Amino acid sequence: MGSKRRVVDISVDELVSVLKRSSLPTLVTEGGDDVVVLREAEFFFSSIGLGLLPAGGREKLLKIYDRRQEFVGIPVAFVTDQDLWVLTGVPNEYVADVLVFTWGYSIENDLYQDGNFERLLSKKERRNFFDELNIFVRWYALAVHRYLSGKPERIRTHPNYVLDDNNFSSKEAVLENGEFYPEELFEKIMGNYQMYVRGKSLLPLLMRHLSYSGRSARHNHMSLLELAASDRGKLLQSIYDKLSAVFL
Repeated sequence: MGSKRRVVDISVDELVSVLKRSSLPTLVTEGGDDVVVLREAEFFFSSIGLGLLPAGGREKLLKIYDRRQEFVGIPVAFVTDQDLWVLTGVPNEYVADVLVFTWGYSIENDLYQDGNFERLLSKKERRNFFDELNIFVRWYALAVHRYLSGKPERIRTHPNYVLDDNNFSSKEAVLENGEFYPEELFEKIMGNYQMYVRGKSLLPLLMRHLSYSGRSARHNHMSLLELAASDRGKLLQSIYDKLSAVFL
């Protein structure tokens, strides 16, 4: 029986120590999908020997950035998701040339836009997709509004629960006493959902209509991301351009 690969959780102190000992230009990433997306950066910047350093999440990456004065001897840049800052704005302390943010909520959003994945939908699939998107965003806007208001609200719930679990949707959609539905936020998100809906929610929503049983061609979200990354559309190219300004 094969053994599972053990995930090693490296602390911020250890990652900063790696950078302090390094003599090579380094691109710090969150890890996860963005490693697949940005691994080509090592080849693109091969002339300077660029190395990738996955931080193990956005929170760690920002903590490493906060300690950048500890490794001033080498060029270091960071690529990270905006997350909900896409709606609220990036705080001033994190506005810097070496800290490159995605256009949308996450790197998945940028590739979703670049790759124009929805072109793969038939007319019927497109209609069904937008019907479900509307239902999902109706919940998502309320969850985001509550979260930004300081409530411990879940915004990462998988779309399948929102769309398929009647108990979940009916419970989570109930307004509290004195609470009003954030209609303006709903309209804003729906008006540019490719930018504002969390990418790891938007892709599963799309996959419900591109990978269902019986479909003649079934797609995988990772293969779509990889194809979009290899094509390097406008938004991903913008990230590379900003990195070039740092490293070249």
